[in-house]
Amino acid sequence: MKVKTLELILLVQLIASNIIMVNLASAQNRPTIKVEPASFTAPMSYVNETFSINITINDVDAALKVIGVQFRLRYNETLLEVVDVVEGSFLADPRWNLYETFFVYFVERDVLYGPHVLVGNTIFPNTTNGEYDQTQFPQGNGTIATITFKEKYQPVEPEPPASCVLELIDTMVLDADGNEIPHTIQNGYYEVESLPVPILTVKPDTYYASKIGEVFNISVDINNVDARWHLIGVQFRLRYNTTLLKVVDVVEGPFLADPRWNLYGTFFVNFTETDGLYGPHVLVGNMIFPNTTNGEYDQTQFPQGNGTIATITFNATKQTTVEPEPPANCTLKFIEAMLINDQGEELPFNTTSGFYQIPPLRYPIPAFSYEPVAPSIGEIVIFDASKSYDPDYKIATYSWDFGDRTTVNTTEPVIGHVYSLQGTFNVTLTVTDIGGLSANLTKIISVGYYEELAVNIDVGSMHFAGELADFYVLTSDFGRRIDATNISALLYYNGKLIANLTDVIQHIDTGLYMIAYQIPANATAGTYTLVVEAECYNVKGTNLKSFLISSTLSGFVTDITQGIATVSNGLTEVKVNLTAINAKLVSIEGKIGIINSTLGTLGTDIATLNVTLTNLIVNSEHETLANVTTSLNTLTVKLDAIDAKIVGVNGTVATISTTLGEANVKLGDVQSIATTALYVTSILSAIAVILAAIILLILRKK
Repeated sequence: MKVKTLELILLVQLIASNIIMVNLASAQNRPTIKVEPASFTAPMSYVNETFSINITINDVDAALKVIGVQFRLRYNETLLEVVDVVEGSFLADPRWNLYETFFVYFVERDVLYGPHVLVGNTIFPNTTNGEYDQTQFPQGNGTIATITFKEKYQPVEPEPPASCVLELIDTMVLDADGNEIPHTIQNGYYEVESLPVPILTVKPDTYYASKIGEVFNISVDINNVDARWHLIGVQFRLRYNTTLLKVVDVVEGPFLADPRWNLYGTFFVNFTETDGLYGPHVLVGNMIFPNTTNGEYDQTQFPQGNGTIATITFNATKQTTVEPEPPANCTLKFIEAMLINDQGEELPFNTTSGFYQIPPLRYPIPAFSYEPVAPSIGEIVIFDASKSYDPDYKIATYSWDFGDRTTVNTTEPVIGHVYSLQGTFNVTLTVTDIGGLSANLTKIISVGYYEELAVNIDVGSMHFAGELADFYVLTSDFGRRIDATNISALLYYNGKLIANLTDVIQHIDTGLYMIAYQIPANATAGTYTLVVEAECYNVKGTNLKSFLISSTLSGFVTDITQGIATVSNGLTEVKVNLTAINAKLVSIEGKIGIINSTLGTLGTDIATLNVTLTNLIVNSEHETLANVTTSLNTLTVKLDAIDAKIVGVNGTVATISTTLGEANVKLGDVQSIATTALYVTSILSAIAVILAAIILLILRKK
């Protein structure tokens, strides 16, 4: 059908009605034809979305006697398609529309105007005798037409948004006299945003490992998913450097498994592989199974938003660079990725690769010390490398070159070594860490030489039969005490071996040994010789020392403990076994002082005393002592050394308790004073005799 212009239609109508026109427009304000909204931006969407705009007329004065409006609205047919045009309410308002309106539109495309919508709208005023009987013409503001468009095209990122002008052209406002009323226009503007495409990305986008053996996760995420993409499946290959990394595990992410769009389960598969086309990579596939009814999907929602497709666990297996080289790195790069919609079509998408880096290896730091600092041949030298360290890893091995053609590899930092030759040696320590890096350190050590290990012996000058003697041995090298690896001691008399004392050698301190030897009671007086042999590895030393066993012993006994008497001879103290020397009490010299406490109940031939002897205070003129004969000589003994106590008196006989038992002793005629009112001459005068008897009893029991 050939399209007619609205002007012609209106003119035919006016002539047929024999209307006499009067133009009053020149004296009135100009109305405005507008596109509203003036600017429309379509939301992010896929194609086939619709939206509507209004063509309005504004600022209409009744005096203008407006009865018709015509316009063409030009648009971009690449972006938009007109799907409907409906009449607006302004001219149809019953206040001035008494008979009906005439509304017509055409969607056209011609050379002059291009693609556009042609709209005409008019009213039919009533006349009587050639005069209008309307009391009111249109006035105010209102809509002439509403046009509905469908979006035909939406750009996809990275394309910019698409837009066009909704342009009013060939516009006309007619009055009741058939004249055009001057007016203004305001065009509209349409824009559709670019639809974001999904993005496959590695998170974190950069991972910095700190050391070999570190285990870490990266996730492959998908972002900017619009439900209108109808995404149902994702596949990708992620390439990496197998020299630096090893894939430990791959697990499905939660995005496609989200129950909002995962109604029937997901299919997830992964492979870690290397081939000639793609190199080392992880292949991952993940998809959902939408339900269909009669070939149509009954899902109300497809995946949208952001989420994780898969999580990949890597192990940092190697560092390939060494300081001062830069860090080693690789790209976690997507290759052959694919996104699929519910029609089996591939969707557009972008990718953002990841980046992995591990710092360069740092060399280990060797350090060692040795003790002694001036060793001798045969002496064990302790080398200590425990202060060596590695900035990144544990030291794996310690390799020693001792400079004497001896090398040792060990995992322990401390080691001993013995030099068999004198001289100066270069000792080199090489430490190697678990990354395979090594570093070394060299020090010079000087080894001295002694033909013999120094053995010093102290046996004293004189001992006695029955004595508990202590001999001391000191082993040293270069003036330093050093422990012997083997040591023995033999005792000789008159050219014959009489005792092997090796088993009783006690280690006291570094290089110091003690030999505890009880000289037999029947030991013959004379000169004895102790011979000591010591060895420190292959360095040996021997020495001897002689002492005299005397046939006589004199001195003052200061203590007796379990039969062992401590005898002071004015120069030293000697410990002897009293039984071994056949000790016997022969007399007590001195005076008994005041009995300084009450005596117990003691029956005597004179009186009964109700006091107990607890302490003796010896007369200050001189001590009360006991004389003891032995097979060697006479010894003098203090009374308090034997802990004697009177426990009973019967007539002139006293019962004495000692640490060794009881004995009866006859009392003498020595005067003393008791602290009681009763003066007992016979008992007190006998105290000295009783104490002497106690010593005699003890010695006999020995």
